[in-house]
Amino acid sequence: MENEIIRLQTRIWWTSKTRMQSEKRLRTYEMLSHVGIALLSVLLIGFTIYSGPNNPNINAHLITLSVFITVLSVLIFGFKFGEQATLHRECYLKLDELRDSELKYDEMKKSYHKILASYPNHASCDHSRIIINETLFGHGKLQDSNGNEVKWTLLSALSWFFSYTLPWVLITFVLAFSLFSPTLMHYIID
Repeated sequence: MENEIIRLQTRIWWTSKTRMQSEKRLRTYEMLSHVGIALLSVLLIGFTIYSGPNNPNINAHLITLSVFITVLSVLIFGFKFGEQATLHRECYLKLDELRDSELKYDEMKKSYHKILASYPNHASCDHSRIIINETLFGHGKLQDSNGNEVKWTLLSALSWFFSYTLPWVLITFVLAFSLFSPTLMHYIID
């Protein structure tokens, strides 16, 4: 029975660490979305201030950018990155408390499933983040709940890479689109 408790505690540790990664990822998304909206708003204000009053191309761009910022703001608000991150934090704190408890196996397993049912799930890239961060940048060894060594794979490395770079690529694309869309619109209209 002691072995079963250790396996369950390992599963709880993995889930807790994964939820920590989820919180970190969602906090990054929240920060990037706020910064992106703020930069787009500054860009819109700058275009408004420095554009001539009777330039139809710039005025069309300002209207397009205003609509774009409004739609993007509504979409980002709907994702609720901060709220999701807070839920993941609550979850991993409860899981850590459970793992450190002196409960018997059946009680611990029941509590584990109850906690999991009460919170949203994490993304698969969060699991990859743990594997890469711990094996390549951490202490180097991880074990699953069966005691098998967990090693990183090319797929987990790619998942890790894209989970870190994709948000930055997206924010760069949005800002570049906003900056260069007047030029693109000029070529499309003419």
